[in-house]
Amino acid sequence: MLMGSMGLADTDATDTSPLTLIEALTLADNHARHIQIAQQEVSVAQGQITEIRADALPQLGLRFDYTYLDEIPMLMFGDAPINMGRRDNYEAAAELQQILYAGGGIRAAKNLAREYESAAHALVDEARSATAYQVHQAFNQVLRTKAHVAVATEAHKLAERNYSIVRQKEEQGISTSFDRIRAESQRSQRSAEVIAAENALEKARLALFRLLDLPLDSPREITGELEVDPPEISQDALLSIARQNRPDLAAARFKVAVEREGEQVARSGRKPKVVAFGRYQQANPNTSFENEWEDEWIVGLRAEMPIFQGGRTQGKINQSRARLEQARLQYEDLLLQTEWEIAEAQANIRTTERLLEAETAFAAESREALRLATRAYEEGLQEQIDVLSAQVALAESERRLADAAYNRIMAYRALERATGTLLTTPRMTARKDEHVNQQ
Repeated sequence: MLMGSMGLADTDATDTSPLTLIEALTLADNHARHIQIAQQEVSVAQGQITEIRADALPQLGLRFDYTYLDEIPMLMFGDAPINMGRRDNYEAAAELQQILYAGGGIRAAKNLAREYESAAHALVDEARSATAYQVHQAFNQVLRTKAHVAVATEAHKLAERNYSIVRQKEEQGISTSFDRIRAESQRSQRSAEVIAAENALEKARLALFRLLDLPLDSPREITGELEVDPPEISQDALLSIARQNRPDLAAARFKVAVEREGEQVARSGRKPKVVAFGRYQQANPNTSFENEWEDEWIVGLRAEMPIFQGGRTQGKINQSRARLEQARLQYEDLLLQTEWEIAEAQANIRTTERLLEAETAFAAESREALRLATRAYEEGLQEQIDVLSAQVALAESERRLADAAYNRIMAYRALERATGTLLTTPRMTARKDEHVNQQ
């Protein structure tokens, strides 16, 4: 898989097409390391199913033995020695056995393996959901820092314009050198803010490219808006939706089933085991010690019943009971955690909606205040400090507006993550359709 990831990076090194959110989600879903690791766990579970199923099938084996005797046993019959064997001894056998009854242990082991496979699939979905949320965070963080760069750039342009106005007024003798120095200081500060914002944007881009396994020097432009369509989720049934959709809850339920079957496997150690067996054997020398091959058939039933094992089986049962109780407690704890995450996400959504509305109004008011302050200053009706203060207030309000938009988006994404619907929204369906079309 590493080779595939490197190939992707090499192929994308010259790609200059815009990078959209849908494509970013697709790239991460196909190449995220922990998703690949979780997928291997599914293969492990499938191998366990094959292995356990084999225990219920007939077992056939072949055996060939050769023995060389340095000294041949002899029997003295009077004064006449009689050889009791040969130096070269050969034996070939085919053995077949079939378990007829194992106290329900094999059936329980099969069920255990199937539940484990289901849990592994659920963990893959959980890894996909976690990755998708990380992509939303990283992608929208780039959009937020791009907005910060735009705000800082606009603030620098306004500072440049203000500096030009002050210079003109100074030349006309209606402004002081102190006003010019203050305007120049403001311009330098805005320039430093542009540099800082661009650095933050570069770091956000690098974090996103690292998450997507893209070349860190990729020239691709991240495109999108800090906007969100509220997901259509019934507010009255969020916990019920989470029970049905959250992959980690599904994995926890399957874990309970795994441990329940594990207890049955442990209990089967107290019950008898019945095996049918058959063997066909050829040996040379034969029973008369002649240099001939002789065949032999053996067919039978073997029953095993544990009487005393020093408490080994009881110890296994106690362990399996404890693991089952742990799994149940973990599931209940996860349910409580899910309920808390949903409540927190709802609270954040309510807060971010109100903050976005307030910051939008504040930004509009700040822009109007700057327009009026600038016009009044140019007409000599207000001081330069009023313009500078209005510029600072506008820049701050627009940065806060971008932050509010980002927080609102992530609040809704957190709700989708908490309810297990992050992978089932129309956005994710579109991502899957796009991936199919690309293939």
